[in-house]
Amino acid sequence: MLLLRFIAGLIGLIVVSCPAFAQGDHEKPIIRWYYQSFPPLHITDGPQAGQGFADKALAYLHAQLPGYNHLKVYSSLSRMHGELKARENACHLGLFKTAEREAYAYFSEPVIEILPNRLLMLKKTAPRFLRYLNAAGEVDLEKLFAANGLMYGVEVNRVYSPRINAYIDKQTKADGKVELPNPRFAALMLHGRINYGFAFAFEATYRFQMLGRADAFTTLPIAGEPDMLLNNVGCSKSEFGAGVIAEVNRVAPALKLAHRRFYEEWLDDRAVDDFHAALKARGELDKTAEN
Repeated sequence: MLLLRFIAGLIGLIVVSCPAFAQGDHEKPIIRWYYQSFPPLHITDGPQAGQGFADKALAYLHAQLPGYNHLKVYSSLSRMHGELKARENACHLGLFKTAEREAYAYFSEPVIEILPNRLLMLKKTAPRFLRYLNAAGEVDLEKLFAANGLMYGVEVNRVYSPRINAYIDKQTKADGKVELPNPRFAALMLHGRINYGFAFAFEATYRFQMLGRADAFTTLPIAGEPDMLLNNVGCSKSEFGAGVIAEVNRVAPALKLAHRRFYEEWLDDRAVDDFHAALKARGELDKTAEN
C-alpha cells in the first residue's frame, strides 16, 4: 500500500512538473527560461507572485515569440550558468554581457535598462544629505563617509558596485556600518536604527511597500556610477540558442519599451526623473512605452 501511494504521488509530481502546452503546440521547440527570486524583478510568492517587472517583460517576450513553447524554470544563478553551458535551449532574461560569459552564451541587443544601486533614505531626513551632494545632485561618497553621526546598513557579502564596495568594505562598526544578513534596510530605517542604505530603487520600493510605507523613502544617484545598466537576453551557445537570439533581436525595440513601462512602476519619483534623464542623454526619451 505504501509503495502504491509513493508511485501515485510520483506520477502526480511528474504531471505537475510538465508544462501545460495548448493542443497543437507540442511540436514547437521548447525554450527553458531560467529565473531567480529577487523581488520585484521576479516575485515568486505572495499575492504579487508573477507580477514583478521582469515577470511581465518575460511574459511579453513569450507572446512575441509564438513559434516556441516557453518553460519557466526557477533556479539559482549558479545552476542557470551551468544550464547555459550544458543545454542547447537554456535562456535568461536580463543577463550582463561579459567576455567570460560569451564563451558559453549568445547575447541579444540590450533590452533591459535599469538604474544602478543608489543611496536611499527616508524623505523626512533627505535634507540632511544635501551637504553631501555634488553640483550634479549626486552623492559624493567620500564626503558622506567622512561625516559623523550617521548609521548605514549594508547586506553582508553583497556587491553593490566596484566603486561602492571600495568604500564600504573599508568601513567598520565604529564608522557607523551596520551589517545586515538580509535586505532589512526598510524596517531598520523606519525604526530609526539606520539613517541610510544602498539598494536598487525598485528594490527599495518593494521593501517599503511590504511594510505599508511605499511613499516614505527617496533615492539619490551616486557620483561615479554609470547612468544606467544594460542587460541582454542570454541563450545557450548552440544553433538553437542563436536562432532564439535572432528572434529576440527582431522584437528587441518593442521589448525594451514594454520593459521600461513595467520597470517605472517600481521607481520612486526621483528615480523616475533620473531614469528619464538617462534616456534623454541617450536620445531615447521620446521612445518610451507611452507611445
